[in-house]
Amino acid sequence: MPILLEMIEKLWDRVSPYYYILFRQSVKPGPVVGVSYHQEMIKAVKNQDPEEVAKWVEADLTDSTRFVLSLFEESDA
Repeated sequence: MPILLEMIEKLWDRVSPYYYILFRQSVKPGPVVGVSYHQEMIKAVKNQDPEEVAKWVEADLTDSTRFVLSLFEESDA
């Protein structure tokens, strides 16, 4: 089933980096990224507070980026 194998390999190539990041997030002690930022965003949306939403989106993106970069730094060591 070479066609099926090719499809699986392509999917794995696309998913594998994200799977690694999510796995490391669950293993690494005290990750800073997580559901709490999203909960704060939802709360701010419900309160119709666009500045608060923007604050939490920025925090989520910034801290998530730092976390992902730290994983790459660890893998280089």
